[in-house]
Amino acid sequence: MTVAARATSRAAAPALERHRLAALGCQLLALLGAAFPLACSAAAGPPPGAPSVEAPEDAILRIASFWEARYTDKGLRSSPSPIASFDRQLVSRLELARGQLTATESLSFEERFTLRDAREVHCSGRLDLQVSVTYGARAGEPALELEWPALSRPRECDSPDASIPAFERPAGRARFVLRSDQLVGVEPALEKRIFLPVE
Repeated sequence: MTVAARATSRAAAPALERHRLAALGCQLLALLGAAFPLACSAAAGPPPGAPSVEAPEDAILRIASFWEARYTDKGLRSSPSPIASFDRQLVSRLELARGQLTATESLSFEERFTLRDAREVHCSGRLDLQVSVTYGARAGEPALELEWPALSRPRECDSPDASIPAFERPAGRARFVLRSDQLVGVEPALEKRIFLPVE
């Protein structure tokens, strides 16, 4: 090889090396570019499903299984009733159970009657009964419907000779909605009970 040829070969060597390095770099970037999306897609996992919605029964029972409502009732009676007026304190306790279509309601009461002859009579009592339970939603709020049969029970009074009639509760139905941690009576319009959770 002549001196001129060796000089030309030495001059071309750096250019050839740069070409090989550039080609290797392009191949490496291509490999990385192909692998990176696969890594990202594997890390992302499947797309999330629709958010779960809590059923009305679960929403109510998550707060409590035992509920209590205290309320008062006052009124006047017309003749021929021997009672002129009454004042009643009532406590309604409700025991719910998951998956059950009935619940136990314990109803206790303290009453004061004013008779037409101006005497006062105090009565009390407690009733345990089974009520039907239906869960649902009302305007997007978890709701509960109670339905109970008619009942009539003698009162226990401190004046046995007073003509106080038996305690009566007509058959009925009421709806309650869960607001915060309370079951608030909304139907019928005269439903006064607001149930609070009992620990």
